[in-house]
Amino acid sequence: MNITIQCFGAFRPFGEALSLSVSHGATVADLHGLFLKKLKEIDPSFDNPILIDNSRFATETTLLASSILLEEGMQLAVIPPVSGG
Repeated sequence: MNITIQCFGAFRPFGEALSLSVSHGATVADLHGLFLKKLKEIDPSFDNPILIDNSRFATETTLLASSILLEEGMQLAVIPPVSGG
């Protein structure tokens, strides 16, 4: 099944949105590895799993727990950690 991930912050250079193919029964926790694989397809030199591990996936209104099951056609956002001054 397919889901769409909107990219923000440090992930924006990879595009505004990325489509991922996930298996039935996949959870938000599974997205970390799948998202890393997708980013490496776009830029083979990308190797920052810590950035992905510290990011959160969300719907328009809710940060998602790692145990949430993914559904066909979901549109999620990946929110990287930020700092400012």
